[in-house]
Amino acid sequence: MNQREATNNSSDERSELVKWFSDLGKDSENLVGEKGANLSEIYNLKLPITPGFIVTTKAYDYFLENSPGLNNKIKGLLEKINYEDPILLNDIAEVIRNGIMEAHMPQILEEEILDAYDSLGAGDLSDIYGSALDILQNAQEPIFVAVRSSAPAGNNPKEGLVVQQDSFLNVKGESELITHIKKCFASLFTPNEIYARYKKGLKDSPIKLAVIVQKMVDSNKSGVIFSKNPNNLDENMIIQAIWGLGEGASSKIITPDEYVLNKNLEIIDIKVAKKEIAITRDSSGSRITIPLREEKSKQQVLTKRELTRLAKLSLEIEEHYKRPQCIEFAIEGEDIYLVQTREMKTNHSNKEIKIEEDIKREIKEPVEPEKIQEIKPVATKTKTKVKLIINSPSFVDRAIHTGIKSAGIIKIEDIILESGKHPKYYLTKNAVKEYEDIIFKELNKIAEHFNELWIRTSDIIGDEFPELEGTPNEKEANPRLGLHGIRFSLNNPEIFEAELNAFKRVSESGKEVGVIIPNLVQIEELRKVKEILDKINFKEVRVGVSIETPASVQLINQICDERINFISIDINSLTQNILSIDKRNKNVSYLYNELHPAILYQLSYIIRVAKKKGVKTSIILESEKKEELIPFLIKEGIDIICMKAEDTEKIVNCIKEVEENIIKGTDQEPRKYTPKENKSEETPVIKGIEKLHER
Repeated sequence: MNQREATNNSSDERSELVKWFSDLGKDSENLVGEKGANLSEIYNLKLPITPGFIVTTKAYDYFLENSPGLNNKIKGLLEKINYEDPILLNDIAEVIRNGIMEAHMPQILEEEILDAYDSLGAGDLSDIYGSALDILQNAQEPIFVAVRSSAPAGNNPKEGLVVQQDSFLNVKGESELITHIKKCFASLFTPNEIYARYKKGLKDSPIKLAVIVQKMVDSNKSGVIFSKNPNNLDENMIIQAIWGLGEGASSKIITPDEYVLNKNLEIIDIKVAKKEIAITRDSSGSRITIPLREEKSKQQVLTKRELTRLAKLSLEIEEHYKRPQCIEFAIEGEDIYLVQTREMKTNHSNKEIKIEEDIKREIKEPVEPEKIQEIKPVATKTKTKVKLIINSPSFVDRAIHTGIKSAGIIKIEDIILESGKHPKYYLTKNAVKEYEDIIFKELNKIAEHFNELWIRTSDIIGDEFPELEGTPNEKEANPRLGLHGIRFSLNNPEIFEAELNAFKRVSESGKEVGVIIPNLVQIEELRKVKEILDKINFKEVRVGVSIETPASVQLINQICDERINFISIDINSLTQNILSIDKRNKNVSYLYNELHPAILYQLSYIIRVAKKKGVKTSIILESEKKEELIPFLIKEGIDIICMKAEDTEKIVNCIKEVEENIIKGTDQEPRKYTPKENKSEETPVIKGIEKLHER
């Protein structure tokens, strides 16, 4: 074989080791396993699923063949097993698993896996925007992934063998990823797995395993859909849901709500369980158990809108596969993601549907509530003020454990969702006071735990809440560029006044209340808001503007001149608007990057202008790159950083470290940032930022 042939063979070999969802489909089961093929299939159907890649069955073979002595060792040990001796079986199984874990991942395979992991985390942008990353002096933060075993049906050709290889959630970092892939490989050799293959006459049959690596969703709600009733095979679908991550239900710690819907998307029955805790994770990936308030524990998890959307997805998937499906889902904010789908296996002897056991096994490790890390009070003092992001009263359950008494942004859209009615409904029914009362009641639940509350007026994008009763029928060609935020509010002054009156009633209990105006693009809009505040005699209110559009950035001087109290930078919306991308669209989401030089330039400009005008600057920081942004923000002089409750400990410690390194514990203005070392590589963007500093 000549060198060129060897190179070509090596390249062909590499191409089969790791595959992206986009490269595969349902006919790829032998290469990527049943779950891997299903995930790839629904991914390519353009359904809402997070991206990922698969370490193939050929990669598993490659691992065994290229780990010196490992394959022969496993074969030799299996030949020595007395399958009816449980002690010997356990001992040999442990030796095999330890051998797999101690083996080094072959270099070629490791490179392919880590290259894919970097790409999954948009690592390719690090090269494109090196100047931005140079500003922050840090590499991109590794992302959280789920690492799931995926066995081909060929592993169990004889009916009744249930494959139960391990899967893991919240895996972060290169070394952890490699370790957990090997754990999946090793799970083929538990005593139960070995004995099951023996009992089915498969002890000498070749076994295969693929491993799915998929970007994690930081879900505030999660659950599973059965496209047909698993109990009696009727046509109704069953949806189960809990607060937080799905591991709470999969480990049977939390009893889920259960919803029954027919094929016409009508809700037939709702059983709301008492859910005393929720499980989430912090910035490091550690699980956190949140004890829920009595009221929250008895609250229905899914809204009517969410149920309808989930049911539609279930019908679409079942129609595609022509078989009943078991579908796992996660909800992050207002976005629904499908985690995986599998056929609901039918036991022909009794005509009942058998739910695969591996749905109960997708946990990082056995979850025991008493061992899960709690959110702790923030003890570290920082010069930069920290506040919390509160999207609804349900977030209070996490927030109160931090000890932080300021809410930097409260979004009322979740309150509207829970009501089941669009604000327009109350207008058409002459029931605007009812709307005001609903908003006040829910905000007051939050206010019980905070001294300072900055509340954003409603920002309902046209296509987001179609199932709410009273949603306007008119369709917008470009909803995100349409009638929402302050435009909607000023077009519907009665609704707007109702919201402001609700905020005012909250302030009457002695709370400091700020109003955040979203999607502002004209100074006249701000002036009209202030006129309405005067009209309702809301004198004690602090007025803030959400900076999320290019227009609001360019108008920052004039905005600050209107005697406002603060600005609130919505980094998520600002990034999407400036870069002209929808991060939910998987075809362009890879371009979403808060560290893009254009974004950093605008942030620098906003903060510097506001500081000169004496206006407080706040930023809503809930992105994956929040820790990378902190050094830049503090160096620029940001006043307030708003974060989720579960991120407080890590983020506050990060802020403190940066402050100690930059400000040296004094009251002096944060020093301007100077790009280090190679000045010749400064981009026009960096130079532009420096010029701003000099003005």
